[in-house]
Amino acid sequence: DLFAEACEQFAQAAHYQPESAKTQYNWGFTLVKQGEFDGAIPHFRAALQLDGEFAAAHYSLGVALLQRGQRADAIRELVRALELEPTSHAVQSALDAARKGA
Repeated sequence: DLFAEACEQFAQAAHYQPESAKTQYNWGFTLVKQGEFDGAIPHFRAALQLDGEFAAAHYSLGVALLQRGQRADAIRELVRALELEPTSHAVQSALDAARKGA
């Protein structure tokens, strides 16, 4: 599967570029695409430790947390993503859904 292969590539890249927020984010993103939300969360958190202003990582972490039923934490991440990207319709939509409990 293409995403599984990509996941392996990002795992190798993270070994050689441990300070790359983008690599951690991409690794998490490929896990989400495989439905592995639990596995993706640590990578989104790692990306945010390296770059706290990474809007896409806040958004993706929020979505993954929402999938795990951690609504309050998800809302916090989505709010931060929206602060960083105030015109993002995807973030606003996810935040609205989280606030409604969807």
